[in-house]
Amino acid sequence: MPHSVLTELHIVNRTFGSRADKCAETLADGLKNSQCKLEALSLSGKGLAEREMEDFASAIKSVISNLRELELSGDILEDSLFSVLSVGLGCPKLEKLRMNRHYRTAEICKMLVTAFTSKPFYLRELELNYTQFKDSEMKILSDGLKNKNCRLEVLSLSHNRL
Repeated sequence: MPHSVLTELHIVNRTFGSRADKCAETLADGLKNSQCKLEALSLSGKGLAEREMEDFASAIKSVISNLRELELSGDILEDSLFSVLSVGLGCPKLEKLRMNRHYRTAEICKMLVTAFTSKPFYLRELELNYTQFKDSEMKILSDGLKNKNCRLEVLSLSHNRL
């Protein structure tokens, strides 16, 4: 995609997994090797092999400094999610993060709170819908939101049975 004008890419609710399906590999390679300036990236789905998750994480990290919006919903990256978050939460352009339908809420909340309490913190909007928070996870998140460095303006927690 040399000199592409693509600024948004949304691939949601995608089931990967077939050996004949080279979509994951093609997408990761495209992100790593493109000259497009993505500003919004949405990925959600399931079925990636561990190597594909690592490739996607690496690809996302290669473009994350240009992103203002990032969605990583479902278990699209599993353990590789945390390496992406550690880079993304420190990016000045990243304003909106959507992480819906995750099963590792406690770890995600701890990582977010660490980011909330560090300087600088740039994120303005956070979406954690369909996550089914436990009381302990909500306590972690609530305590982090009280920190003076937290600059969130929008927090979405819909469909969590709070």
